[in-house]
Amino acid sequence: MQALHTAATGMAAQELNVQVISNNIANLRTTGFKKQTAAFQDLIYEHVRRVGAQSSDQGTILPVGVDIGGGVKTVGTPRSMTQGTLSQTGNDLDLAVSGEGFFKILMPTAPTSTPATAPSRWTIRAASSPRKATRCSRRSRSRTTPRA
Repeated sequence: MQALHTAATGMAAQELNVQVISNNIANLRTTGFKKQTAAFQDLIYEHVRRVGAQSSDQGTILPVGVDIGGGVKTVGTPRSMTQGTLSQTGNDLDLAVSGEGFFKILMPTAPTSTPATAPSRWTIRAASSPRKATRCSRRSRSRTTPRA
């Protein structure tokens, strides 16, 4: 049964790895997106035979031990904070940070809070103050005219 448990932990780890890679691909064109990687760690090993143990009646000594692994566990999914490629967009409100850092923004609803945001696309409201552009999926957009 231990072999099935070990195999199951490996399959679960690989599933998470595929999910992380899929998320990275889905956000490939998202402005300011930072890719993630899945990090894993071995679970405890059972020492079946220690290094240097006698392996026969003739006194043969094992040059290496025999260990059976207990599987794998996820340590985390850290973000890669490396600099992406900067490109000209022609929009005066498109901003980017060259090097390390984020933009600090003021929240009108929480003036004491100063959250940070990655480089983004910005728009101008009717009141002429910049705001972060919102993105929505095609499925969530409402149509006022039927398709032809």
